[in-house]
Amino acid sequence: MKMIEAYATREQLKIVAIDHFKKLKKYLRKNNAPFDKGNIHKFRVAFKKLRAYSEVLSGNTSLLHSYHPSTRLQKIYHNSGIVRSLQLQQEYIISYALSENKDLHYYYNFLNKEIKDSKNNLQKLAEAHSLKKEKKILVTRLPDRISLKEFNITIQNKLTRVKSLVLLKNLSDDIIHKIRKNLRAVIFILEFLNALSAVPSANQYFNKNEINRVRKFIKQLGAYTDLFTAIALMKKHLKKIADRQQKGLLLSVLEDWEDAKCIMKESLLRILRTDTVYNS
Repeated sequence: MKMIEAYATREQLKIVAIDHFKKLKKYLRKNNAPFDKGNIHKFRVAFKKLRAYSEVLSGNTSLLHSYHPSTRLQKIYHNSGIVRSLQLQQEYIISYALSENKDLHYYYNFLNKEIKDSKNNLQKLAEAHSLKKEKKILVTRLPDRISLKEFNITIQNKLTRVKSLVLLKNLSDDIIHKIRKNLRAVIFILEFLNALSAVPSANQYFNKNEINRVRKFIKQLGAYTDLFTAIALMKKHLKKIADRQQKGLLLSVLEDWEDAKCIMKESLLRILRTDTVYNS
């Protein structure tokens, strides 16, 4: 019996696309808490989902014009990442100062100024960009319909990419970040399939236990990414700090973070080497 190929209609694609832009607007311009850590995180997740969605749509040969997030929107995303990294850095410093009974007020105040300046830059970028126009561009470029095979092909390509990266001899921080990025995109695209009322589901790639493991692992990879970003940021900031006593304290913080990073990496590599989801 010949299988009937499943398609998503333009109207279905439009609903998903509009939902992405609603979330971008909501979290980027939330007046009651502008650019707080929670809203910035949600904005960045919404952007990553839009990016994954556009990647699938742009791979569809029936599209006359592919869509990619504009340079301005990508710049807003990049700058929101700078603000979030600084906010996390400040959280880490507060936690470390309390647990180790260290006086790190100099660096805390330094981060306050960095956060304020970065938020101002982000505010200017956000005010100068029209999400409404960007949404219109995507909607006008949607195809009349798209085969759901396009989504499945993208998922399969990303899973193949993950498994090829795992086989590399040296899994650097950059490679680990790429593994996380591909796994996260897979989860997003599976969500799109469900949103489009598609017959294919997560069961085609993972059983219930496996998909829960993947989601948990993505969070672990995210924590590792945050830590190595914090270490890189600390090294950058040390060059700007003149106070010798504070510099000495921060070097001890850096040493402790480096030790924690090594322990985390060993745990992540063990999962990647032993879990059949990533290496079968």
